[in-house]
Amino acid sequence: MNTFWLDDQLRVKLIAKFSNVNDDYFGVGYETNQSIDRGKETSQYNRILFYLQPKVDLRLLTNFYGGVSFVYSNLKVRETNPVMEEDENFQNFGPEIIETGFAVNLTFDSRDIVVNAYKGWFVNLSYYLTTEFFGGNQNYQVIEYDLRYYRSLNRLGNTLAFRAYGRQAFGEVPYSGMTLIGSTDLLRGYLNGQYRDKAGLAVIGEWRYMFLNKERVKGKHGIATWLGTGSIAQNLGTLSNWLPNAGIGYRLELQPRMNLRIDFGFGRNSSGLYFNFSESF
Repeated sequence: MNTFWLDDQLRVKLIAKFSNVNDDYFGVGYETNQSIDRGKETSQYNRILFYLQPKVDLRLLTNFYGGVSFVYSNLKVRETNPVMEEDENFQNFGPEIIETGFAVNLTFDSRDIVVNAYKGWFVNLSYYLTTEFFGGNQNYQVIEYDLRYYRSLNRLGNTLAFRAYGRQAFGEVPYSGMTLIGSTDLLRGYLNGQYRDKAGLAVIGEWRYMFLNKERVKGKHGIATWLGTGSIAQNLGTLSNWLPNAGIGYRLELQPRMNLRIDFGFGRNSSGLYFNFSESF
């Protein structure tokens, strides 16, 4: 939930998640991840997650914001799969991961509309620290950056979008705190969690096109297509195994600048179908 106050001088955001799902776990590291096929050995994994992150951003200069947030996360694993039972990281950290910490960030945001930008930049750099001092049972750090660029091509509704996302975790990082590059908003077509390690980078270029209606103005139907790639490793400087990604999607504008998104993504020996009410980035 995003709210904007005082003529956008103050932004308040709340991220709250609760899930009780059966999931897949493939271990940590590219060599391990790519050598295991999805099946009973990966999917017999049940987790319960409660996540809460209130965040406040204050405008410092035109389009520049500084922010701080508090993070509380509680993950409990109730059932493990054979891969997880033999995984060194899971053996070291156990079935319950509690994180309490703080994050700080600097943001440049010149997008015309946050949820579905046609033009502008979004650049975010953040630092996250979780520590037992605040009541959790984990001690590690994360540096994360997110760069996005949007450009209209000759008219509104014909948009080129670009994103580069990177994340590096430091210290004794549990399996739940590793960097993931497959999801509904990064490399669509890969299972979220199939590829995980301390560091990761994903790059995506997407073309979004809303068709014109009979009056020759932007209508309610559109398409999107994208190309991307990503990699994981222990460190950003050692990234070498790049995963291909591509896909195509359908858009239906339910409200002005608010689309229903249906995407089908392809990856290396992987694919996925996604439904959402916002753009991937």
